[in-house]
Amino acid sequence: MEFLQEVLLDSLIDSLKVLAIVFAFSFIVSFFEDKLSKTIGVNNKFSPVIGSAIGLIPQCGFSVIASDMYLKRKITMGTLLAVFIACSDEAVPILFTNPQKMVMILPLLGIKFIAGFIIGFLLDTLFHNQIKKIQDKSITNIQITTKRMQKISFSSQVKPDTCCQTYQVEFKKEDPKIAWMKKHLLNPFIHSIKIFAYVIVINILFSTLVFFIGQENLNNFLNTNVYLSPLFSVIIGLIPNCASSFVITTLYIEGGLTFSASLGGLICNAGLGLVYLLKDRKKWRETLLIIGLIVLVGLLVGYLSLSIELLITK
Repeated sequence: MEFLQEVLLDSLIDSLKVLAIVFAFSFIVSFFEDKLSKTIGVNNKFSPVIGSAIGLIPQCGFSVIASDMYLKRKITMGTLLAVFIACSDEAVPILFTNPQKMVMILPLLGIKFIAGFIIGFLLDTLFHNQIKKIQDKSITNIQITTKRMQKISFSSQVKPDTCCQTYQVEFKKEDPKIAWMKKHLLNPFIHSIKIFAYVIVINILFSTLVFFIGQENLNNFLNTNVYLSPLFSVIIGLIPNCASSFVITTLYIEGGLTFSASLGGLICNAGLGLVYLLKDRKKWRETLLIIGLIVLVGLLVGYLSLSIELLITK
């Protein structure tokens, strides 16, 4: 009976709170998601700043959009890294469910935003020549496409009276109300349910672990190995899943991880963006470089902020 109440019931209640907040965030984001994805193109010098700002929005879909745009050479590696580093996935909604830790949302987002656009600008500066080649190639492709379109013409032998009967296609337009409901209600709800499924499974597993091991014993283990905690958090953050941000944030809320350690792990957590990059086997070297850079930034920020945090607390 105690197990059912402390593990299953508490996990269900906590997961329902996350479901409500994630749905609210997803509903709001759905109104400007398309416009945001068009503002971080390769021709925009301020794309790393914009990408870092977009990454702060608690929606893992942006990391996938950024990965897709990068593979199509529509954004730079610096912009992609800015989105990944700033991405917090579901950490912000979860922190909103805990009044005591809610005050740390601004420091978390502020540090991730600054780290994101700084790394983004540094990369774009280092790879300036490659970016120039991408821009020139993009312009050339547009010119070639335009010339091809100009050459396209209908055959003069087609009779006018049969032209429309042969080639006319009727498109059935979707009801605007249904389209609106799908985009702003159904899709956010489906996304929220998926997150809820991850959260409740992790909640039950985590609660079961805590129930048998003991919250105090788990926290003591992590706090005793405080200098390894950023590395531990970074490894969890690399798991390309929304569940990783949930685990890191939950450990921070429960006192198992310091703010610095959780910060390092959340910097490495790019949602499903890394999975999307790994699908393209031709660019596996670039993907490994991106992963390596994320890990490096996560460890540097994690250990630097941990040093500052330990100095302040002494």
